[in-house]
Amino acid sequence: MTEADLVSVDRQAQLRVRVVSQQQFGEAERQAWLALEARALEPHPGLSPHFLLPALQHLEASRRGLFLMIERQTGHGRELVGLALCHGRTASAVMPAPHLALDLPRHAAQGGLLVDGRWLPEVAVQLLSSLPRNKGLVLEGLVDGGGLQQALVAAAGALGRHVEQRPPVPQGTCRVPWATLPFARTVPARSEPAQRCHQALARLGRLDWRLHQGPIPAAVVDAFLRLEHEGPHRLAGTSLLSSPADEAFFRDVVARFSTEARVVFAELTLDGDPVASLCLFGSAGRLHAFRAGSRRDLTARGAELLNEVELARRLPMLPGDWQLAEPASGQPVPATVSLVLPVGPWQQAAAWASRRVREVIERVGADRPADFTPVAGERAPAADPPARRG
Repeated sequence: MTEADLVSVDRQAQLRVRVVSQQQFGEAERQAWLALEARALEPHPGLSPHFLLPALQHLEASRRGLFLMIERQTGHGRELVGLALCHGRTASAVMPAPHLALDLPRHAAQGGLLVDGRWLPEVAVQLLSSLPRNKGLVLEGLVDGGGLQQALVAAAGALGRHVEQRPPVPQGTCRVPWATLPFARTVPARSEPAQRCHQALARLGRLDWRLHQGPIPAAVVDAFLRLEHEGPHRLAGTSLLSSPADEAFFRDVVARFSTEARVVFAELTLDGDPVASLCLFGSAGRLHAFRAGSRRDLTARGAELLNEVELARRLPMLPGDWQLAEPASGQPVPATVSLVLPVGPWQQAAAWASRRVREVIERVGADRPADFTPVAGERAPAADPPARRG
């Protein structure tokens, strides 16, 4: 054993996994979670307690979440270095056997796993080795090619466990995509497209732009919800005003992020009335766009485009030294990937059988001619269900 191995073993021995039920989760755990968010390897507002606790309360009330808290034992107490929010499942399409699922609550963009970057390898090993022998693990929404995905795959290999990686899903088509800001990065404020939008809207009245941070007035939240409801989410039945639970969830999230001035609303107004609004939540110095909306009759005139361009131009004026969490111009939005980790022999056999069935169905479907019509009494192979959008 090398010196490096001894150091790794010593660090691993400092970690413990504490399982906390949703009912037992208190203020001390919430504060430790907030501190971990600031040190996390892949921070995201959707992994903040300000976001996930309201999701559990308003959107997941019928399920009971479990918090796997990976803690480092110190001479002065415990330090949280990893947190996983999971639910128990009897079976699912990806693993037809009992397992724990680190799945995506509605409106989230990444899976429920936060890890202190200083303890990444050790946390990955501790998380997987602490699983009961009769339980598997399914993780959804990991950043494809990110440090968490690589560490978990390496930890599974070190423990001699099989891991299946589901095909990557672009964030633009994942279950609940957060808004991207294509114009904020690619359209300069004084460019011809931006000037055309400004001129077209200025003909209708007096244009102004507002930026709200910190405690958000109720009128600003109301205007955002109304404008978001006028967009494509309304047609899909997934706008925040489509259900009382979603509206209550959003208002709760805004109130919680407001306590730390980590929520921003960008508003474009016409004669004093908001005609485009964009909501962003902050984590670790980066602002992530959640959703946007604009008045339906002004969308074609570029109201959302102009709102984004103004946000990018005036962002340096915002207190807090924030940056937009968007890829540079021309770079793709990171995809997300799911990992399936069967633990015991039964879970491995079930996962293998499920994978083989999917492969056969896909192969049979690919071999059939495009004009194939099932004969009477024969069922056509079911297509994969479309991804849910938020």
